[in-house]
Amino acid sequence: DMPWPPVFSAFLDSLEFTNLDVLRYLSTGCAVERSLYTELLGTVVLFVALSGAGLLVVVVGSKLLRDPDKRAALQDKGFGAFLFLSFLAYTPLCTKVFSVFSCKEFEDGSSVVRADYSLDCDAPNRGAWVLFALVCVVVFALGIPAFFFTSLWRVRHRINPPRRPGETTVHVAARRSLDPELRRLSFLFAAFEPRYFWFECVELLR
Repeated sequence: DMPWPPVFSAFLDSLEFTNLDVLRYLSTGCAVERSLYTELLGTVVLFVALSGAGLLVVVVGSKLLRDPDKRAALQDKGFGAFLFLSFLAYTPLCTKVFSVFSCKEFEDGSSVVRADYSLDCDAPNRGAWVLFALVCVVVFALGIPAFFFTSLWRVRHRINPPRRPGETTVHVAARRSLDPELRRLSFLFAAFEPRYFWFECVELLR
């Protein structure tokens, strides 16, 4: 294989954290056998842990802050951070989840998970992992885009405001970019025309 330039390799390495692969950063020894199943579980646990930690910070901070404006700002930042975390986690989660279902059969009748040949598709514990993956499909693969769409739909009139006389699509997009209430959601719709604000949700499902 042709090696990547060192600068580009370093850039790719810096993005490894977006895979949310907790086992990569833990020295587990023989305590946990690394496989597709444990990587999926680790990614889910890390996502839930980070979300829970963020929620705890927001709840405790809201109790300590007496200024309503500062409390609202903290809650807004917390919600925005959760949205962005969900966006980052979506691809690695879905990649692992759907890899669980795909098996490769050999001529001798044996069958292994296509993404991890160390996993036997006829193993007694496979049913439990398939069930776990099905739950992840509902909660993450479908739940995250649905959550994004709901969040966008609630403020659709601000994302796609009525055009004023003489305004073009560019003017409307520029006007909505100045709305501070939309800042936390902007990464979901900024790349699209105002009337197609929901299209990132379609892209995720593809």
